[in-house]
Amino acid sequence: MKQLKYHMVFQGLSNLLNPNIEAKSLTAVSTDSNQVSTEQNSPEANGPLTQNLTISAIAQYDQISFQTENPYLTYILQSSPDNRVRFEVGTIDSDNGSLQATGRICFGGHQHVLHLSTLGQGQLLDVPDLQSQQGAIAFQVNGGTGLFDHATGTIATNFLVDKQGNYRDAHTASIFLQSQSEDSVAQENRLLVRDVLEEKAFPVTEDVSMEYIADLLVLTNASQLMVIDRSGNFIGVVSEVDLLQALIPDIDEILRIGGTLKDALNIFIRNGRDLAGQRIARLVKMNPRTANPNDELLAVATIMLQEDIRRLPVVEQGKFVGSVALSDICWALLSKWNGLKQS
Repeated sequence: MKQLKYHMVFQGLSNLLNPNIEAKSLTAVSTDSNQVSTEQNSPEANGPLTQNLTISAIAQYDQISFQTENPYLTYILQSSPDNRVRFEVGTIDSDNGSLQATGRICFGGHQHVLHLSTLGQGQLLDVPDLQSQQGAIAFQVNGGTGLFDHATGTIATNFLVDKQGNYRDAHTASIFLQSQSEDSVAQENRLLVRDVLEEKAFPVTEDVSMEYIADLLVLTNASQLMVIDRSGNFIGVVSEVDLLQALIPDIDEILRIGGTLKDALNIFIRNGRDLAGQRIARLVKMNPRTANPNDELLAVATIMLQEDIRRLPVVEQGKFVGSVALSDICWALLSKWNGLKQS
């Protein structure tokens, strides 16, 4: 039995307080939090549930906080090009003002779907703002599709809804997935960082000069270098941006005190001469994001794209062992890996 825990924030539409609001299957929330674009984008989205939705909301993957000791589960959920999670629920009012609900949560463009039903009864409570109400529903998980086939567990929701239909909901989930024997297909296709690790890196120590770093950046055509101590322990990174930021003067301050752009240029050039021999220690960015040789390449590639990182240091037990770049990953998937399969 594998356990998946997460916290997620949804935003969307609901007609709980206004029956004239039409809740539809969602694809994206606009930058204006009060506007939601909609689309019926899959055969499943046209089923009986979505024809009579009372809650329809989405979350982006960067709004999910996973707490699990099995990161491979989150890698699977994040592997879809569709970066949205859909929450679609139909509710029935009870005589005492409570709610009964049935719905689903769709990951990865409906690749992995959780089926939900109310555990007990949901509640709507008044809040000081008479235009909105606070609600809470405890869901039980009734299996699903894809990763969630035969899943069980619970999901607690805490939401706010207003008469304009604006809906915001925080979910806390604890889901148990059916254990499977090692899936031979999944295991065969797993690709790790160590499979594309670039070991021919050029790490430097903190006592080298800025001039040395500038020369090495040009010679290696790299944008940043990894910094280690004398024992090979990873310390951080230093980049071309770090060097340039150390050289550029504060132009606004120079102009404020009566200087000119020519004065700024002279300071810029003089900084190059004066700082060339200085150690890089003060420029090193400590504790950057790193990868481990045994990390799933899919997860690392996803993180690098989300955070706009071109190259990651690879560290094992504190020791720098190499790096992985986006180009390495592209080569592995499009050249080496496919070539081996074809042969």
